[in-house]
Order: sequence, then C-alpha cells, then structure tokens
Amino acid sequence: SALAEFLREIKESSVVEFGPMVSILVAQCSTAKRLNRLTAITWVQEFINLGGDRLLLFYSDILGAIMHCISDTDAEIRNVAGQTNQELLVLVNDTTKNFEVSSLLQTLTAELSSTHIPTRMAALRWINMLLEKLPEDMKRFIEELLPALLRTLSDDADEVVLMNLKVLARISLHDEQFRAVLIATVDLFASDRRLLETRGSLIVRKLCVLLDAKKIYISLAGILS
Repeated sequence: SALAEFLREIKESSVVEFGPMVSILVAQCSTAKRLNRLTAITWVQEFINLGGDRLLLFYSDILGAIMHCISDTDAEIRNVAGQTNQELLVLVNDTTKNFEVSSLLQTLTAELSSTHIPTRMAALRWINMLLEKLPEDMKRFIEELLPALLRTLSDDADEVVLMNLKVLARISLHDEQFRAVLIATVDLFASDRRLLETRGSLIVRKLCVLLDAKKIYISLAGILS
C-alpha cells in the first residue's frame, strides 16, 4: 500500500522531519470525513511506533488528536485511537528523555471537560501515569490541576468519579498535598449539597480504601472542628 511504502521510506531515511507531517495528521484527525480521520489516526499510530522518542516535541499535539478520535462515532476509528493512545502512553511512561509536561497537562485538563466518557477516562489515566512517573515535577502543577479534578467529582459517570479519586489519592500520597486535597474536598461538599448527598459517602469511602483510613478520619475531624 501507499502507506506501507511511505513508512518504509521514512524508516530508511537518516533524517526525518516529523513536524510538518504530524501537523497535517493532527488536523485530519478532526475532519468531518470519516476516511480521512481513520487514515490520519492509523498514520499517527504508525508514527508512534516509528518515531519513538523523536516525537517528544509533538507529544501534546499527538495526544490531542488521539483524544479527539477516542470517542469518535465510528467504531473502527475508536478502536485504532484506543490502541494508539495506549502505545503513546507506554512510550511516554518508558522514555528516559525530558519532555514538556505543561503542554501535555493543558491538553489533558481540557479533555476532562469533554462530553464523552472514554475521553475523560483516558485523560485521567494519563494524569495518573504522569503523577506516578514524575512525582516531583508534577508538584508544581497540582495547584492548577486540582480545581479540574474537583469538578470531575461531580461527573455523571461513576467510573469517571472512581478513576478521578485514584488520581486524587495519588496526589495525596505527598503529605503537603494530603491536607490540601481534603480541605478542598470538604469545601466542595459545603458548596455543593447535592454532591455531598449523592456522592459524599462514596468519595470518603474510596479515599479511605486508597489511602490511610485512620489518617483521613483524623484529618477530616480536624478540618471540620
């Protein structure tokens, strides 16, 4: 096929300018034409396998394109996008090279407001991976990340809320963030009575399972007193 031949030429080339090609593919991933979207996301998948760490400058753009396709109305596109998302996540998780975290987080934070559950779930899994991979680097982004995560506690989908609590629990593994997360959660309950009544028990129970239950109850008692 033309794609296979083109990729073979890229593999054999000593110098490859991925930037212009990535820009074209990213744009085509959100086009109205189904064949264009499918072709583009398929090429993105091949580029990830081919380019590896050479794509690190384009991680954010590629991720944005994948997130758009992961909830596509077409099942084949969703399937390819899901595989591509996993491959990019593994690539980023395994890389030993430095990459720009802030641009990735901007993309992921925006996707937490997506109307599609698979996109929101994928974004949360990415954030969780980054927190695990780069705990020290991620500390400087917690202040801007936390409001988006707290809003997601009101998500209509239980699976999204549960995944979100895993992310909040990972943030709370650091003592300086543990109390901040609990205070923010209590403040959210105080301002959102419906959330407290419908999800309050679930949220507290899940955090107790994921963290130290005794520490949580003692801290909550101190915050509420």
